[in-house]
This record gives sequence, structure tokens and C-alpha cells, in this order.
Amino acid sequence: FVESLGVHVERNYRGIQNVSEVDVFVPSKKLAIEYNGLYFHSDARQPNKNYHYNKYKKCKEQGIQLIQIWEDEWFLRSDVVKSMITHKLGATPSRRIPARKTEVIEIPYSVAKDFLDKTHIQGPATGSLYLGLKYKDSLVGVSVFKKRTHEIFELVRYSTSGTVVGGLGKILSYLRNKTPIKRIVTFADHCVSDGNLYTTLGFKEDAVLSPDYKYKIGKTREHKFKYRKSRFKKDPSLVFEEGKTENELAALNNLCKVWDAGKTRYVKDFDE
Repeated sequence: FVESLGVHVERNYRGIQNVSEVDVFVPSKKLAIEYNGLYFHSDARQPNKNYHYNKYKKCKEQGIQLIQIWEDEWFLRSDVVKSMITHKLGATPSRRIPARKTEVIEIPYSVAKDFLDKTHIQGPATGSLYLGLKYKDSLVGVSVFKKRTHEIFELVRYSTSGTVVGGLGKILSYLRNKTPIKRIVTFADHCVSDGNLYTTLGFKEDAVLSPDYKYKIGKTREHKFKYRKSRFKKDPSLVFEEGKTENELAALNNLCKVWDAGKTRYVKDFDE
């Protein structure tokens, strides 16, 4: 797919220092792409929970952005994955829309959900406020904010259907004018983001969060919260033994953990 975008690709590239190999490397863009099969990248075959984070970090230290695509993302959301890669390579066929030509509007969850389902690799998310960017008669961007306190908001999602230059900045200006916000918090997933979108808008790196895991269930990953101890006890399809921890019960049921690459938390404080 990457080769079809008209860029020179090095397959199974081994020229990045201290990185054994990346599946796809685009030298002209300093962009590497890994395809992570769920079983082979689970703790059944890869017991080092920092494996994906370490690969991301070593690439970043050498000025290379590493994108890690998971097997279930490619099969279930391939259109979104292709759109993201195309955008990162600067091969997006759609025109660039300046934010000054858009209008920020408040939208219902149902509209945000539909848009994010088609454009964001992590899909929809719930929040306290849903803002859209309207260009002429079309929605070209959506953001989801969660209100943590009266003055602190978390940016949970931001996605566009094309290239909207300055789109997030315009949304943040709207938020500042319409609410008593003093701080905004957001997270960059190391699998797909280098955080540049946030740093260019004045966000500061606040913390690096350790890798987290999901369980491999068939051909997809499911959040660990779905497999708390009570689930094992109540679900007749799962084996349960009294006195065992969640980890022990997961092992008893042959559930493999899939560790991600961690996240970076960014914070932006607004002046009085």
C-alpha cells in the first residue's frame, strides 16, 4: 500500500541504529511503519512489555517517526489506517482547507461518533463537549473534550477528514472564549503520534506513561477492564478459581496480553 502512494520504500529495513528491523521505511520522509500481528506481538511470543515502546523511542532519538499498525486495526479499520498513512506521507489528494474558512460548531454525540468512526484510528469517544469544524456545508473536523473540573478540560479526540490547516488551534480558541478553561490536557499515543501537533500549539510535555495492555481475544484486542476478576467469576465461558488474581485467571484462560507503546501526556496552560 505504501509503495502504491508513489514513494520509495525500503522493506525489512535494518539501517536504524539499535533497531533490529522495521517492516517499512520511507527514507525521504524519515517515516517507519511496523505491522504488529496480535499473536506474535503478544506476551505469548514477546514477553518484554517495553518492546514496542523501546522501538518507538530508539527511532525517535534518531529523528524517525515510527508508526505501529496493529493487525485488528488493519483488518477492521483499513480505510482509516490508509488515510492516516497517506496524510503523514503528504500524499493526501484532498485540498488543504485553511481554518479561517471554517466555522466551529457544537454538535451532538451521534454526529461526532459517526465522523470519528470513519476518520480516527481509535474510533469514537464520549465526552462532555463535541465541537466540529464546518466548511461550507460539510463537517471537516471533530474534537471531543471531557470536562475534568470547572477549569480543566481533556482533549480526548481530534480528527479531520482532510487537511485543515490550523484546525485544532481554532477549536482551542473557541473553547477558551466560550468556557472558563485554564488548562487543557491531552495524550499522544506513541503507536501513531509524535506529539508535534500539540507542541506546535504550545503544549508542554508533562509525563511519559508506561505501556499498557489489552487482551487478545480471537482476532481483536479487548480492554483489560472487560476482564476484571468479577468477569471471570460470572462468565460461564471462562474458567474461574477462587483465590487467584486477575493475572492468574487470565493465564488460566490462555488470554494473551498485548502491550502498546505507551503515551505522552501534554498540558497547555492558558494565561489570564
